[in-house]
Amino acid sequence: MKKFFLVLACVVLGAGVFAAGVWMGYAHPEQIGLTDSRNNRTVKTLTKNTASGLASLETTYEEIDFAPFWQVWELAARQHLEEEDLQTADLIYGAINGMLQFGFKDQFSSFLPPDVNEIASDDLKGKFSGVGIELEMQEGDLTIVAPLSDTPAAKAGLLAGDVIRTVDGDSIEDLTVLEAVELIRGSIGTTVTLGITRITDDRKVSEFDVEVTRDIIDVESVKWEDRGDGMYSIKVRNFAADTMSEWDRAVDAISAARPRGIILDLRNNAGGYVTGAVHFISEFVPSGVAVRQDFGAGEVKNLYVYGDGKLVGVPVVVLVNRGTASASEMVAGALQDYGVAKLIGERTFGKGVLQEIFDLEIPGEAQSASVRIVTARWYTPKERTVEFVGLQPDIEVKTTIEQYEREEDPVLERAMEEVR
Repeated sequence: MKKFFLVLACVVLGAGVFAAGVWMGYAHPEQIGLTDSRNNRTVKTLTKNTASGLASLETTYEEIDFAPFWQVWELAARQHLEEEDLQTADLIYGAINGMLQFGFKDQFSSFLPPDVNEIASDDLKGKFSGVGIELEMQEGDLTIVAPLSDTPAAKAGLLAGDVIRTVDGDSIEDLTVLEAVELIRGSIGTTVTLGITRITDDRKVSEFDVEVTRDIIDVESVKWEDRGDGMYSIKVRNFAADTMSEWDRAVDAISAARPRGIILDLRNNAGGYVTGAVHFISEFVPSGVAVRQDFGAGEVKNLYVYGDGKLVGVPVVVLVNRGTASASEMVAGALQDYGVAKLIGERTFGKGVLQEIFDLEIPGEAQSASVRIVTARWYTPKERTVEFVGLQPDIEVKTTIEQYEREEDPVLERAMEEVR
């Protein structure tokens, strides 16, 4: 079983399909040809100690009666309108996700079946066919966290905060994030029509359809530009597998030119690997804590900067907006805490939990499944949380829809004034 840490806005996390299969046979053996059909089983249960932190759980063992579960299973299999299309795997996967999301009341934890996990893996690799949007479920609404720049979604005018109601005319109300992603993605050159609800800054609500032509989304994580007079901008789209190597190449080139100022653009960066965030913080901060992680039950782990940053002492500003989430908030929050950088733009997304991903091999499947579970909260070096509140910029600058359509960038313009 492989595991790694992730802080990402596109949200799904979970339990274990292998364990679920064993549990299914153990709790209801006649489903797999065994004869013992007793409903009561002694199982491991977790009791939360509310006096401690997020993961403060005490392990106990108790008799659990699974009879209600199997009664519903059998009734649905016999009586449901769609019973002819019944897929046992779908029912098991749905039960696992129901346990995680409703049992734990956690919108960020879920189980990814093999086909859905393949999509999530492609996202982290940075290359796939689609429209180029990062999505998050917010209070039951499928919300665009960030349209990736220079992608079909951005060119079609989709904005962070837009809510997707329909895909090709069909409601997505009861779908998970990645189930919706499956519908939105498709072959290169084909189109998808998204039904959008948009709430503007003056609280006006508009509903409209946007047709987007799918294309290869080859996400180059890091792009930099010489702005003249010793000023350089670095745009970071996400914290994917290749981000750190791309960042190092950009920093090597910029540091060799002896920069007078840096604009770090984290707008519409929905996050990614924690290691990438620590790597970036280390570039600007000479020493100290990069991020604090609270696993509960008194288990706190601090991640420290490396102490070999090439941009330490160079004036820097960080651009943020509502699409700045998770790992990118780690970077922005740390640089703000240390007084290294001012944040310019809009309040950030507010994702203050850490996810741990476990890959699970499924017999008969070429692609593995995965379990993504919220295992900790994270805090800035000064122990601030961004959960649900985000980071407030030092200098607030908003981009209107009209400015966006005219391709004007008042946030970047203000940053150029500040860094000089």
